[in-house]
Amino acid sequence: SGAAAAAFDSHTLKMAAGVGQSLRLRDKVNELGIAANAGTASGFVASGDRFSIGGFSMRIIRPSKRQLEALGEVFDDENPNLASMTASDRRTAMAAFTDGSVANLASIVFLAQQNGKRMLLTGDARGDHILAGLADAGLLNSSGRIDLDILKVPHHGSDRNVSTSFFKKVRADHYVFSADGAHDNPDDATLAMLTSARGSQRYTMWFTHRLRSIERFVERDRRENTRRYTVNYRGSGWTSLWVDLEEELDY
Repeated sequence: SGAAAAAFDSHTLKMAAGVGQSLRLRDKVNELGIAANAGTASGFVASGDRFSIGGFSMRIIRPSKRQLEALGEVFDDENPNLASMTASDRRTAMAAFTDGSVANLASIVFLAQQNGKRMLLTGDARGDHILAGLADAGLLNSSGRIDLDILKVPHHGSDRNVSTSFFKKVRADHYVFSADGAHDNPDDATLAMLTSARGSQRYTMWFTHRLRSIERFVERDRRENTRRYTVNYRGSGWTSLWVDLEEELDY
């Protein structure tokens, strides 16, 4: 409400709303007497923590404790000063927060596993930090690679978060892109990094939105290169994507 009263632009308002929602969630957790982040080593979810629900396990790869501390420092340093800034300076400050990696690098990255199937969820984390976290957890093989069933591609397929090397080292049978075209995501460059890294190998790309930019890339990539991948889109009217790993359901 303070941000709105100060006539902040929509970008800053969204950022402020996210902070407010986090604070309300914290207050509700305290009000209900729920043990927040129970079972963690440091009181918050960070690399090294493990959780399990029945046969489903989660292993936290990132963020590190230092990345979370940096996030808190940015909130402490930037937010109290926003009211005194010009609209332009406020936007610059918040852009540094969101695009300068501090918030994104505090994304929770975790490896989910059940019945021998593995899925890596990456949030908005950067590829090199994901690889460092996997290495710290001893999850890379002797070639420095991990093989997965599903990889949620970082940051909606932004080309600022990945590289061809990342896709060579983090390989999956299925790649999920959650992006609706905003900010040009998924970037053509990201798709090119993936298809270049995998060459003529077989795998599937899944997209939450059918975008003409994706279709054009696939048409051009298949025309110019030897490719064997499959592309699937969320169907019209579907509320989610279903990635079939051909496992018998137990519910």
